Amino acid sequence: MVTSSFPELGDRLEDLAKSAFPTLDEVQFARAAAYGRPEPIVEGQVVFDVGDDDADMLLVESGEIEVALGDVHDGPALAAKPRQFVGELNLLTGQSRILSARAVASGVVHRVPPDQFRLLMAQDTELSDLLLRSFIARRQLLVQRAGRNLAIIADEASGSGLALRTFLIRQDMPHRWVEHDTPEGRDEIAAAGLTEADLPAAILPRVTLRNVEPRALSHRLGLTFRRTPKGVADLTIVGAGPAGLAAAVERVLADPRITVRTSTEVTGLAGRHRLEEVTLTTGAEPGLCGCSGLFCFIGATPATGWLTDVALDERGFVPTDVQLGDRWTGVGRGPLPFESSVPGVFAAGDVRWSSMKRVAAAVGEGASAVRSVHQALAAGRS
Repeated sequence: MVTSSFPELGDRLEDLAKSAFPTLDEVQFARAAAYGRPEPIVEGQVVFDVGDDDADMLLVESGEIEVALGDVHDGPALAAKPRQFVGELNLLTGQSRILSARAVASGVVHRVPPDQFRLLMAQDTELSDLLLRSFIARRQLLVQRAGRNLAIIADEASGSGLALRTFLIRQDMPHRWVEHDTPEGRDEIAAAGLTEADLPAAILPRVTLRNVEPRALSHRLGLTFRRTPKGVADLTIVGAGPAGLAAAVERVLADPRITVRTSTEVTGLAGRHRLEEVTLTTGAEPGLCGCSGLFCFIGATPATGWLTDVALDERGFVPTDVQLGDRWTGVGRGPLPFESSVPGVFAAGDVRWSSMKRVAAAVGEGASAVRSVHQALAAGRS
């Protein structure tokens, strides 16, 4: 069984398959095709391959395209026939292709590039709902059949292994996890020409990444930021903490339940390949405590070293609105709530000077900052 982001899709493979491979009716297909451009495909043609950067949706008018989990000559994961479409969640994330496709029958497809695809998703609610459900169902099915395009060899209980596992799960990334100290893990290490010193390792179709960490893997998978050649965004959010997420989706997540041990400091960490115990010091009395996981309070030190033109206080926090005084650089108006010294640049959450360093407060600030963004955009267009 699998878990879907849309419970109504069902949790059985056969239910997901129905949502994953819909056929558009003639009216739906015509509306979708209007966002693309027609181009011929020839039997045997490689339409795209694993690792390609393009994120175009393909609408099949005639002919047939087979999509494979690995090399284009591997067995198909799906076949797109007339009035069906090729694409999955990478169309929304901008991720590099994790599948390959080739034409098995000549015909015509309509290629919908990313900018037109976003327009389609914004303007046609019926099609956007159908496409999103299909993409999510396809990704869930890929997760069940994962392993051909991405295998991770690691110790899940180690810090580096846990970081990779968390990253892949949060990205809903199809992958096969191989524990390093199992018979399968030892066979995989030998087959890839690796040693224990190379772990954790990521095995992809074209490269093996040694001592891999989430940042490098994200870059290889095409998930990191890539500057677009042109165009202006109405809102760019840097940071995916509570404030950033709230600004992006304007919704509040449930507060976690936390048990606090007061007047106590973590003064030591111990373990071989993973965390096994911590030293807790209360006053002058240290004591050992068995521990397999440690969560750290963050936000007390602002990560603003990359800001070059925005005014900061002596500790690196960003003053906003009424805190700015003569540091405001705008002309013709005063700063809006949560606006920094640079017009159009807003700060919310832990990074803002004098903010309450708490999840709930950051969520509220992020959502409130978007209101100011709308005001700034409206003023700029008037």
